Amino acid sequence: MAVNYNSQGDTFSPGIPHVWSSTQVRRMGVQQSFDVSPDGKRVVMFPRPTEQQSQGSVHVTFLLNFFDELRRRVPTGK
Repeated sequence: MAVNYNSQGDTFSPGIPHVWSSTQVRRMGVQQSFDVSPDGKRVVMFPRPTEQQSQGSVHVTFLLNFFDELRRRVPTGK
């Protein structure tokens, strides 16, 4: 769920909650299956597989040199 809100001074006014995404988040035991970026503008999650997807083959993607790619895409501003 998500809620739009306004804050002005010491006043906080929440809006009406609404569905953020129709995709369900996968439950992975004690391991966290989602995270929010530090600026709060992006969310990454493991979606819950649909029954059709869960019966198919397993697809794995390996990202090599992750930090090099991250530095290229998100400049540090130095």
